[in-house]
Amino acid sequence: MRGAIATKQSDKREELLHFVRNDNNPVIARDNSLEAISKSRTDYFATLVMTNTLCHCEERSDEAISISKTDCFTPFHFVRNDIQAGSLRGAIATKQSDKREGLLHFVSNDSLKLFFLIFLLLSLPLFAQNENPEFHGYIQSRFTYNDGNSSSFMIRRAKLWLDGKAPMADNITYKMQVVYRSATDENFYFQDAFADVKWNFGFLRVGKFVPNFTLQRMQSDAFIPVLERANVINNLIHGDKSSAREIGVEGNFDLLNSNLKLSLGIFNGNQKVPGNNISNNLLYSSKISYDILKNKDELINIGASFGYRYLDNQTLSKIFSSTQSITGNDYRYGFQTELKLNKFELQSEFVNANIINKNAWGYYAYAGYYFANNFQVLAQIEKYKDFNPATNDNEWYLLGLNYYFTQKNKLMADYRTQFNGKGNINIAEIQYQIFFN
Repeated sequence: MRGAIATKQSDKREELLHFVRNDNNPVIARDNSLEAISKSRTDYFATLVMTNTLCHCEERSDEAISISKTDCFTPFHFVRNDIQAGSLRGAIATKQSDKREGLLHFVSNDSLKLFFLIFLLLSLPLFAQNENPEFHGYIQSRFTYNDGNSSSFMIRRAKLWLDGKAPMADNITYKMQVVYRSATDENFYFQDAFADVKWNFGFLRVGKFVPNFTLQRMQSDAFIPVLERANVINNLIHGDKSSAREIGVEGNFDLLNSNLKLSLGIFNGNQKVPGNNISNNLLYSSKISYDILKNKDELINIGASFGYRYLDNQTLSKIFSSTQSITGNDYRYGFQTELKLNKFELQSEFVNANIINKNAWGYYAYAGYYFANNFQVLAQIEKYKDFNPATNDNEWYLLGLNYYFTQKNKLMADYRTQFNGKGNINIAEIQYQIFFN
């Protein structure tokens, strides 16, 4: 179909449908703006840019037709192509006539996915029906010196998330979060996507999130006093190969005036493709913790976690060799202790994984002290023992120094060392964290 079809909607409103087509690609763009209706059909210029599901359209004519960006970016742009959508690359330009040209640009680049996901999160507050959706984020920029072998800058984490209350339901909240990590995937991807249904003694969480298992894994990386969680936590928690998140449902209960906390969860147990369970084997996770003492400046907490799933021909590269397939029972448990007394804090955990009757285990403990208002000094020891012959199971020792500009914005530095049988492995790192909103 060529040319333009104008349909009169009412005496005071018209709608113009422009159909621009070359031999392979018809494009239909809908414009509801009266100001955008051209008095002449000559010299029509349309540009369509696509990045996955993001479309942007700009229209201009020699007669200086005024079209606002809002009018031009309509909710739906329909693009048909005889070729698969994923294979569209480059630019397609077709001359319609001597006085009419149409240019279609199809851009499909992995780097533009970053822009799209950021755009999506930034746009959600505009369409959300609840009163106060909130946008948050932070960036952790880091420099690492690895014993003379390498020196590297990285964006350790850049997180963006939106949270708020569901329309007409104050007891239902939601969160959607994306993350970028330059040292791993060089791309944004959805990390959290869940909703909480709150009640008087806790809440029910549904979606993709971190199962409540162990203490440090449930503490935000933005607020722990070390640059990285302990190896035993990163390697022995339940999670897929790239993330600690699982898809499922979890009930969290606050009992005894919120001093006793209990959580019970059921999740997909498939390690290979966490978003699609391929069998009836699910992951069952639980945790219980008790605050012996809790007030503004003091806290004494103890707790325990337990999880189980049946592994069906799956690989656990953080515990076994990456080429070894595991079939059998997977039991995991951990114990935690947390102590805060004014300026002093102490935290420790032990975690064990019994998989096909083999035990991988580890622990960590750190102590920190605040001085001169904004400074914190820290010392830590950690050990992780697995079944991968290529790894070193010796202890790591850490010294750290943190400076807090605010509670959320801080400069962190630490030095870690481990004996590997031939000498020490030494790693020094410095990181700046900045929050916005």
